[in-house]
Amino acid sequence: MEIVYGILIIVAIVGLYFWSYSANEKCDKPEGAEDLECKSCHASHCSSRKNEFEK
Repeated sequence: MEIVYGILIIVAIVGLYFWSYSANEKCDKPEGAEDLECKSCHASHCSSRKNEFEK
């Protein structure tokens, strides 16, 4: 029975993760918020620099 409870807990945690991820994607970003990829490099005009690296 412990295995069933463990599986249910894992399924609930994974379900909460996917639900919170989809809810987060639906929300609008506040003005001035940056993507995490851009925030980590502390660069200005990060989107244009990312396009240069993708070429």
